Parts: sequence; C-alpha cells; structure tokens
Amino acid sequence: MKALLTFVTFLGFFTPVTAKPNAGLKTWGRFNKLPYPADKAFLYDTFPKDFIWAVGTAAYQVEGAFEKDGKGLSIWDTFTRGGTRMITGDVGSDSYHNINADIRAIKQLGVSHYRFSLSWSRIFPNGTRGSYNEIGTNYYRTLIKKLKEIRVEPVVTLYHWDLPDHLQQTLGGWSNPELVGIFKDYADFCFQAFGDDVKYWITIDNPFVVARHGYGTGVVAPGIKNDPDLPFRVGHNLLKAHAAAWRLYDRHYRPRHHGKLSMALASHWIKPSRTRLESLRECQCSLDHVLGWFARPLFIDGDYPPCMKSRLGSRLPSFTPEESEQVKGTADFFALSHGAALSFHLINDSLKFGQQEDLDLRMLLYWVNTEYDNPPIFVVQSGWYVLGNTKTKDPKHMYYLKRFIAEALKSIVIDGVNVIGYTAWSLMDGFEWHREYGIRRGLYYVDFNTPDMKREPKTSATFYRNVIQSNGFPELPENRPVQGAFPCDFAWGVSANSIQVETTPTQFADPNVYLWNVSNNGELLKLEGFSAPPLHRTPHCADYATIRQQVEEIRQIGVNHFHFSLNWSALVPTGDVAHPNTTLLGYYRCFSRQLLQANVTPVVTLWHHTRQRSSLPAPLDTANRWLNRLPVFKKDDRQLVKGTYDFFAISHFSTKLVTHAKEDSYTYTAMLEVQHMIDTTWIMSPRPVVPWGLRKALNWVKEHYSDVPVYVMANGVQEDPARFKDSLRVYYLYNYINEALKAYTLDGVNLKGYFAYALNDQRDPGFGLYGQVHEEVIVKASLSNYRNIIKHNGFPIQGAEPQLCPSLAPPCRSCHVLGKSPVMGFLILVGSGVLITLGLIIYYTAKRHKECY
Repeated sequence: MKALLTFVTFLGFFTPVTAKPNAGLKTWGRFNKLPYPADKAFLYDTFPKDFIWAVGTAAYQVEGAFEKDGKGLSIWDTFTRGGTRMITGDVGSDSYHNINADIRAIKQLGVSHYRFSLSWSRIFPNGTRGSYNEIGTNYYRTLIKKLKEIRVEPVVTLYHWDLPDHLQQTLGGWSNPELVGIFKDYADFCFQAFGDDVKYWITIDNPFVVARHGYGTGVVAPGIKNDPDLPFRVGHNLLKAHAAAWRLYDRHYRPRHHGKLSMALASHWIKPSRTRLESLRECQCSLDHVLGWFARPLFIDGDYPPCMKSRLGSRLPSFTPEESEQVKGTADFFALSHGAALSFHLINDSLKFGQQEDLDLRMLLYWVNTEYDNPPIFVVQSGWYVLGNTKTKDPKHMYYLKRFIAEALKSIVIDGVNVIGYTAWSLMDGFEWHREYGIRRGLYYVDFNTPDMKREPKTSATFYRNVIQSNGFPELPENRPVQGAFPCDFAWGVSANSIQVETTPTQFADPNVYLWNVSNNGELLKLEGFSAPPLHRTPHCADYATIRQQVEEIRQIGVNHFHFSLNWSALVPTGDVAHPNTTLLGYYRCFSRQLLQANVTPVVTLWHHTRQRSSLPAPLDTANRWLNRLPVFKKDDRQLVKGTYDFFAISHFSTKLVTHAKEDSYTYTAMLEVQHMIDTTWIMSPRPVVPWGLRKALNWVKEHYSDVPVYVMANGVQEDPARFKDSLRVYYLYNYINEALKAYTLDGVNLKGYFAYALNDQRDPGFGLYGQVHEEVIVKASLSNYRNIIKHNGFPIQGAEPQLCPSLAPPCRSCHVLGKSPVMGFLILVGSGVLITLGLIIYYTAKRHKECY
C-alpha cells in the first residue's frame, strides 16, 4: 500500500526555516533501525503524477563547435591544451550541428524535462555584454523552441564549469569578487532572452568541484593548485554570485515568468567506520565540508556549517550580516547532484575524516530533508558510467540507474521526502572532463568516428523510457505473493552436508561406579578405584545420544524428509567396498532407522564433493579415478547413462545475470562467452537474494526435461550465525518457497518436494535453522517460520476450506533396514547457468526386519 504523503506545492520560492545544527545526524541511526531485510527489498510502486522525469547534458561535454560562429574560448578550451594533454572537447558530441538528432533522442526517451547548460562564451565571447554574439544566442533559442514543440520543458543551467577564458586571464576568474557583478549581468541577459520559455533555472553547477578541484587540486579547469585557501574564497564568490542572480530574478522576472531558481549542489554519501557517536559526527562533518559548504548558507542561515568554521578557522571567509541576508533563502528548491561526479569520488581521503565513502542516494535524500527543513528536492544529475569501449549494451549503467531511481521512490513513499524530479545523466556520450573519453555516461551511444556523430540508444535508454512510461515500478502479477497449498504428498525436508557421527554408544559405556550424594545436592560422586564388570549387552540404536539429539532436532522442524551425505572416505577408507568401516556403517543404519521411527524419510547423497573437501577415499583421490574417461560419450556410454534417473534433484541458492556484453569491470567467463553481473537493487548476503530465480530455474527444468518429477534438494541463505532472530533467512525461506509454489500452481512444474538448507550452524556454518552457543542449541526464528509453512502445506488462502490430507501412518516401533531405493545423480542450478556437481542421491524406503544392524 502506498504511504499517505503530503507533497509540498511551492509557488514563488522555498522559505527557509532555521534548523538545529547537525539535524541530519539522526539519519544513520534511523536507517539502522529499519526492518531488515524487508526495507532492503525492492519496492514496487509509482511516483507522484506530477513527477519530473528529466535527462541532462553540459555544454562543453556535448556541443563542440568550440570556435564556430563567434564563440569565444572557455577555460576548458585552454585547459585541455595545457601541459601534456592531447585530447580536447573541441567537437564533443557535436550537438551544435545535431540539434535534430538530440531532439529525436529526447523525444524517444519520453522525458518531461531536458536539462542543458548555456555556453557563457558562446553568448558573450569575452564574458561581458559588450561582446554579445547573436548567432550563439539563436542556437539556444532554436533548441528551446524545438523542445517546446515536443512538449519538453527546458531546465537551463547558466554556468556548468566553462567560464569565458578572457575572464580568467584578465581577472583571475572566480577568485575575483568582480565576477559576482559580471555573472549577475550575464544572468540578467539570459533571463531576458529565454525567460518566457524557461521555468527551471540552475545558476551554477556543482560549486564544490569548481572551487575545490578547479582552484585547489587543479584536476579540472582552470587547473590552479598553488594556494590551499583559494578554494574557500572562490566558494564565497560563487555563493554571492548565485545570490545576486536569484535576487535579480526574484525582483524583476519571477512576477512575469513564474520560474524557479536554485544552485546545483553535489554530494557523496558517507557511513561510519565504527558504531560510535564520534564516527557519526565525523560523517556529518564530511557532508558539511562538501554539501553543507553551500547548502547551509542558502537554506538555513546565510553562514557556513559550524564544523567547517571550527576546523578551518580564519581560512574560511566570513559573511557580513548584510551578505548573510543576501545569501540566505536564495533557493526555490534543492537541486541535488549524485552519482559518478567528482564530489562522489573525493579524489583523496582528506574529506572523509576516517569514515567510509558510500553510494546511497536514499540516505542522502533523507539527510538533506532533515538537515534543511524538508525542501522540495529535484535530483538534477544522477547516474553511473561504463568504460569507453562499451557500445550500446551497458547493463552496468542500467542497473545503477535502476538502483538510484528505486532509492528515490523509497525516499518518497517510505521516508516521506519531498522529491519532485529525477534527472538521468546524461543524454549522450561526450567529453567526460578530466576522464576525457575514457568513460561513457550517455543513455545514447555516440560513434565519435562518424561524420554526423551517429547516436544509438543503449540498453539504459530503453530501460529509462520504460520506467518513465510506467511512472516507476508498478507491481505486476508475478511480483505478488501467491496463495495456495502444495499437494498432500509433498516432501518437506531439511538438508545438511553431513551429520554428526559418534560411533561409541554413550549409554552403558562408562565403567565407573558412582554414589548418589543424597545429603548434599544430589550430584553423583565417583568412587575412585572401583569399576563395574563389563556388560554383555547387544548395542541398540537408541544408545547413541548424538543420533537421538539430531533426530529430535529434525523432528521439531516438522519435516517428513531429511537429506544428508555419507562420508565416502570414512565409510570405505581403502576405496574397496569389500572392506567397509562396519562401525560407521552401523551408525548410518541406526541414524536412518531412528529417522524412520520419527516418520522422517532419509534421503542420502552417496558422495558430496565441496570446495572444502572431496571426501573421496585417499587411494581413489590420488589416482584421479574420475579422470579416467574422455569427456565424449561413446555409444556404450550413452546407453549406460541414458534414463538413469527417477527424479530431477536440484540445489539452488542464488541467481546471477549474464550478458554477451564484454566490459573489463565485470567477470567475463571466456569458456561460456558470457559476462556475469548482478542487479544492484538485490539484497546481498553475501550472495544475491533473488527469490524469482528459483521459479525460473524450475521452469528451465520443465522446459528442457518435460514432466520430470523435481525435488529442490537444498535452498538456503548464509547469515551471521550470531543472529538468532535471523530475519534474512525468514524472508528468504518465505519468498523462495512462495516462488516454488508459483512454479507448481501457475507454471505446472511437477514439483515433488522442497528441502531447506541447512539443519544447523555446527555442520553448515551460517546456514543453520539451529544455532549454537557453546554446548547450547538455539532455535532460530527461521525454524519456527519454516515449521509454520510446513504445517499449512504452503500458503493457504485466507477463509478457504482447510486442505484435507490423509493422516500420517503411526511411527514404526520395530527395527528397519534400508530396502530398494531410487538412485539419482543431481545438478546444482544457479540462476541462469547449470553447474554440474558429482553426486548420487538415494531416496530411501524401508522394510521391517528383526535386526538393527
């Protein structure tokens, strides 16, 4: 159910309310307390009806035509020619000559808004009004007109890092306070020229990068790096320039144009390295030094964050009371950039303050909402990137895009944050600043080697278009849990790689003599020097405490089957079945008998090879006996193998995605010629938790092997053994079993049984339904939940008549031995691929017999 939310409708401008310093500090604690893993699960829902869907570009990255039609040089034109640099953005994506191609791409996406920036030096070649260039201005008039024709609203950025070089050379660029008035005059011209058609303005993009990396680290233009305090003076001037433009618009243009203005602020996210208040404060301070540097003066009090002031002291410029009033409140919405920006990659660790950089848009949105008094937030840049050799298949970009959009949706629906729009970055591949053409961030692939810079939609473009058409992620029938029951003879089981073996009976084996200390505490006192005569008694299966304990644990789960593996190397140490370990063989027989007496059918794997151990008898292991055949079936081999099954046994734990796209940052499997990857919205622990993967795997079996009976022999998730309220395993079992029910009831898969993995952490660490602290066995929450599912034989429809099944036969009180048994080699099917695991499963039946051994 969609949460009831109140969305802020803002006409005019956002009025700041004084927030307490460090109000956002509660963000980390709040998200630590959200229900896990339910809160991490994908949210199927839609965005508000008036939500802004946008895509964006920056002038220097895509326009090209760096000297054409009177355009002046920008600092990037000069910067890319400095030092040893060989690559420039002179041509970029050549949007200057390809307006129609860009418009077609924008229309295909179906966005409601297009964010682009104006090249200041294309309009004013030397940066001032006296050098006005009519041809350059008309280029933007044409672009805006064509956007209006396809009903797309422009979101115009006045300054996206490309200052006219003349202003840099003559005045020192943004280090000079004179730029405040010059920028105001440039903004005045743009408001007048384009204001009738523009309702959203961004004055300056990412002032953090402009100040810190343009005038501090020198990573971007103009590349200055000789004064450590210069970035703070530059940031001071950028804030005052923005405020001057906003005040101008508010007084002279807002009454007629009814537009909104803001400054685009970018930020990383940060998480504490330790669960201490000091770590949280360092996280808060890290955000203050990047985002708060500009956000607090605009949205709160016209001054810098207390953390910056206390740590930087006199290095940080001061606002006069008049300047504070001039700056405060000069934003109509919070324009937020997030993703693969320079502010996310902080270049070095100095601003992390010992904490860990992270990629979490949802938490960032909540922090902004809390820290700055619930402003309307417009995500004006968001996305990821792929390597420069990637063409139209960009699944990595697509899944990051999905993640960020999904986090924005949760922010609205669950957290109550007033997110009004989302901008995917960017429309097309272009010049990626200090990374040049080494990465691609476009939804459209640009072939830079073609004369017309051919544009082709990528996988990410198709995905984004579909999200926009659906206005989010509406829940589909296949996403909803299904109700119903499995057949009465459905095999419910639990699996274990092995069982605990103790071959010496624990009862009647102690020869010592004891006295009962009646007068004191009732304890037994051992009599030293005395021993009982040996008992001439045939051992019984009930003598083994380990068997009784394990069988009782299995019985408590409510299953009717138990799947475990024999230890081949221990059972037949020499590899010769004529010389077995009769003691161990007897133990296995007893264990199986006790299971049968508890109405639990044993399901035994003869040989289970794992990465940790092969369990092969040493003589066979050293001789590489499994390698004595060529991997080609001869005629006799085919006849031997064909039809040697009674059922299809499948183990499934997780899912991976595969694609033929080949990119270096993925794990490429040359033998299969596929690229493995995951959807970044999946729950991880440590493998992806993807319930629908089991349904697809079961359907794959059905499609390839017709109506073969199928048993899911092992299905489970790894979780911290210390979590006895194992909420992830509860979630996992419920959803995976529900997907198995869908496969049975909706898809017609001949599913005969399901086995949860595993019995306990002692034998299968991290996977157990039982935990253990010292010698105490702990029942985890997942066990009770699994037992409840078994009790109802699935997920019965509420209010429906209960399923009528024949009652179970009473437990067998006599001894049993193992009788005729179907045998089956089984597969592990993981997600999209099949991994062959050598193994044999025996599905045991039993017959009455007088002897236990």
